[in-house]
Amino acid sequence: MDFEKDEIRIELLAAKDQDVKSARFRSMLTDLLSEDKQTAFERDTLAQDIEQRLEKETQHVKSATVAKEPILTPIIPPGKNRQQAIEQTVDAIMKSAVLEARPSGVAKTPTVIALKAPIPEGIASQKAARYKSKVDGYAKKQEIGGALVLAVIHTESDFNPMARSNAPAYGLMQIVPQSAGQDATAYLFGKPYILSPSYLYNDDNNINVGTAYLHVLYHDYLKGINDPESRLYCAIAAYNTGAGNMARAFSGDRNLDKAVGIINRKTPTQVYDTLIKKLPYDETKEYLKRVSGRMKQYQRLYAARNETELAKRD
Repeated sequence: MDFEKDEIRIELLAAKDQDVKSARFRSMLTDLLSEDKQTAFERDTLAQDIEQRLEKETQHVKSATVAKEPILTPIIPPGKNRQQAIEQTVDAIMKSAVLEARPSGVAKTPTVIALKAPIPEGIASQKAARYKSKVDGYAKKQEIGGALVLAVIHTESDFNPMARSNAPAYGLMQIVPQSAGQDATAYLFGKPYILSPSYLYNDDNNINVGTAYLHVLYHDYLKGINDPESRLYCAIAAYNTGAGNMARAFSGDRNLDKAVGIINRKTPTQVYDTLIKKLPYDETKEYLKRVSGRMKQYQRLYAARNETELAKRD
């Protein structure tokens, strides 16, 4: 499942003269749509190895039980009979699917048959809606805008609760246990903890830690930046690359105090432009653009809902 493109891809190896029946793809689609987070975690051998190693080697570790809840709930139509809803979704996906064949490079099964299909429209907004209430609660607690948190989740994981990067970073807000995780847990629990994959694959834990890290950046590390908009841009960049690397865009080194002095002599537009031009990594430049743009998108969502609530009261 490609959460960024809202696309499902399935590939099967087949003998050259073998007829690949749609039943095989239907079975795999059904399995994919039915999979829960706990099963996905148990199938992830790397995450399991990391989990076991942390339990043996590290004292201050936080772990949790990965919930047995469906990963792809947002694309399943609501209804009492979940299995029937899954079958209807499989039917819809199969109708829009495209099959392609290519050589596999394997003698016994020389052909790869690939199925590619878009998931139903409107999924992006449904994915955001799935987490909005959790986001609102933790964002309010940490004095961080909900639109910012949704924009970070959208950019970090595209709302995939089982996302894992090469860093490795885990879950919705892509927490790196050894850096952001320790800063956030020191703030949340009074001392730094190493967070295991199971802990960060819990949605509440992940959003709690992610919003706490945004709080640490915005209200602690970068509190010397006077203009709130300038501070926001710097916090977004720092979430991706760290406060020290963000400072390099202004001071040429990781000295945060020196960078803050320079930032306070600039307008928010100048701060944004400097970050886009001088951040050390292109990934962070693109990250700042995406989060800033998506934040405006979610601010409009909040504004529209507020207007609707006011209209209902009237």
